[in-house]
Amino acid sequence: MLNPDQSYFTRILRWPIENYVHEIGINVMMPEYITTGLYLNDELLKEPEYLYKFYSPANYNFESIEAPYLYFGDPEQFNDSFDCIVSENDYIQKFLDKKYLDDIGICNFSTVKTKKMWTFYTDKNQGFAVKYKNDKYFIPYSDKIAIRSHVLYLNKNVPDHPNLIEALKSIEGKHFPEPVKLWQHQVLMQHDLCRKEKEDFQWESEYRMITFGREKINRRMEINPLAIDSVYIGHRMSKENQERLLQILKKYSHVKVYKIIPNPKTQKFEEVRFKNI
Repeated sequence: MLNPDQSYFTRILRWPIENYVHEIGINVMMPEYITTGLYLNDELLKEPEYLYKFYSPANYNFESIEAPYLYFGDPEQFNDSFDCIVSENDYIQKFLDKKYLDDIGICNFSTVKTKKMWTFYTDKNQGFAVKYKNDKYFIPYSDKIAIRSHVLYLNKNVPDHPNLIEALKSIEGKHFPEPVKLWQHQVLMQHDLCRKEKEDFQWESEYRMITFGREKINRRMEINPLAIDSVYIGHRMSKENQERLLQILKKYSHVKVYKIIPNPKTQKFEEVRFKNI
């Protein structure tokens, strides 16, 4: 692993995409390590302090809290048919290793909790939401997690953006062939797996974590229960499911639990905290 007390020669690669600038630091001495930064309107999109995940009342979602674990899904099963489509540009196809595409697992979060998120992702407020502490103990970069990134929301959401092709070509001829190929994959995946169409999806304010070995981990990654900060119960959750969830949460004394109540006067959701569960 990288020694924080040691200096490393790093080449900074920056390329613009509409109102975004993507910055990747390529480590010459240790090519498997990169640093990333994403800027929107010249402002760095910081690592979120908290991440939210919205769950339907399906049985396996209750199990994921009881375990607890995060599920890394196959993007081919996502609602957005254009999510994670990698460029078929001739230049990219020359270096692209398809093994990176065959075993992708993505865990999606939101940086906000809104009425629309509740409506679309909790089966019309019958499910629940979880607030995770996104600190260094949650899901760090590792041999399991290759990418952690905000999603880019683009007006022209195409897989072979000319600025991306230019950035990929700029890496060539700088170092030995194998590190160059590795870096090109990292740059490509950082872009093509983390972008969506602005008009339809910006409201999600998505942040995602990506693995290239979903089957190796059985699509599940265990997490420390202390990463769970709060749980929010939808106002239409059945009495049976609410009792089940509250029973699970009894073993997590640190977790704050809220019931979501719609206020017709303000047209907003109010959070009422449970006590002594």
